[in-house]
Amino acid sequence: MPVWINFEQTIQKDGAFVSAIVPIYPSISLAQLKCETEAKSKLRFVIQAELNDIFENLIKQNQDVFIRRLSYDLGQKFATKAQIKDVFVDEKNLVLYCRVFLRFDKDFYISVLSSAENILKSDFPESFSQDLIDIMKKRIEKKRGIKLF
Repeated sequence: MPVWINFEQTIQKDGAFVSAIVPIYPSISLAQLKCETEAKSKLRFVIQAELNDIFENLIKQNQDVFIRRLSYDLGQKFATKAQIKDVFVDEKNLVLYCRVFLRFDKDFYISVLSSAENILKSDFPESFSQDLIDIMKKRIEKKRGIKLF
């Protein structure tokens, strides 16, 4: 058995892995599709962890609500961009393991800023939201080394 099946989520600097396990009944091909869908639905949790790491203490009030909303929006958007990396069929136990990978690249962080801006504009005054977006850009550049705009 591969080691990765023991870890549901693994976050690295360049991206995150999310694993899932499903029964292989009625067929392996259907199980693989179900496993991939299940793993991709968990992406919002690794996105939330990544955003919490970068934007820690950014907003004094309602930060958890903001981060959860942002990660939910991004999780839906990036579910189609995540790639299946590994599949392991355990025929003895009648289960299939799969692992998907979501890359945290420049496009990801541009989407973070775009979605954040939309959320902030609906909840905060425009001058405040623009200041916050500028701070977010600086934090992404500082913590992840990715120059945006």
